[in-house]
Amino acid sequence: FFEAIQNISKENFSSVVWQPLDDGIDRIRYIRELLKHPAFKVEVAKFNNGDRIDTAIWHYRELVNAQKLPPFYYQPFLIESKLNEVKQWTLELLQERSIEKPNSKAAIEHFLELTNNLESI
Repeated sequence: FFEAIQNISKENFSSVVWQPLDDGIDRIRYIRELLKHPAFKVEVAKFNNGDRIDTAIWHYRELVNAQKLPPFYYQPFLIESKLNEVKQWTLELLQERSIEKPNSKAAIEHFLELTNNLESI
């Protein structure tokens, strides 16, 4: 599941965001809970080993798949998280929806204001 989240596309994520909801479930609350999902908090460290990139996955900031390096050995790395990309997609989807459905504009703007454009989720 976590690997699927790491590889999700904007199109697939859009389908998840705009899927029909059961009666009584608020779309804004659904989006907020979706962005809080633990799978989006997975961080992938990409280690530069010469010509290849090796990856290690952190789950809740705990190293899961990587060999321990000797203390004297240093490898530069870059940590990537899917959460920032998904937040950007969500922001774009909400902005598009406020144009497509003007009746939703006030609620969307209020949600974005309360969450500082999704930064405080």
